[in-house]
Amino acid sequence: MARTKSSSRWLQEHVNDPYVKQAQKDGYRSRSSYKLLELNEKDRLIRPGMLIVDLGAAPGGWSWVLLEKRARVIAVDPAMLRPDLYERRGLRHVKESAFTFEPEETVDWLFCDMAWRPLEAAALLAKWARRHWARMLVANLKLPMKRKAEMAIRLREVLADGGWTRIRMRQLYHDRDEITVVAARG
Repeated sequence: MARTKSSSRWLQEHVNDPYVKQAQKDGYRSRSSYKLLELNEKDRLIRPGMLIVDLGAAPGGWSWVLLEKRARVIAVDPAMLRPDLYERRGLRHVKESAFTFEPEETVDWLFCDMAWRPLEAAALLAKWARRHWARMLVANLKLPMKRKAEMAIRLREVLADGGWTRIRMRQLYHDRDEITVVAARG
């Protein structure tokens, strides 16, 4: 099957991305690791022993960083994680869709960096607040090529309607066309 023009363009950008190359050199699972490292360096969110769900975890970039910080991680993704992650203590991989997964207990943090339609992802995160499944949230939400500011406002509304409070949105250095959200459950 031939690649589409947009998928060929993405692949070319990905192969030439300096952070993809740096991640491989530094031993990280993906370039997304740098987003979480940057956020944690600024806000010191992750502490040892915290229970964290990582929605859309494959290939495991965020899960790897969370495990390095000695958190307990429930990595949710129907796809396989990088093989070396399975050797790490504190990881449980649930091969299930983020949209059907329900935690057995309230977790400290919900982390989400899924490549998914932003309003649907925000609605999923809002459900987590409504059902009291997580105390705090970190998520990267993808933005459309046009009308990014309007979409960011709408995403904030969806999250707030779900029960997330103290919502902070910002674009990190390592974000592409996305915003990083940090929030707490009201």
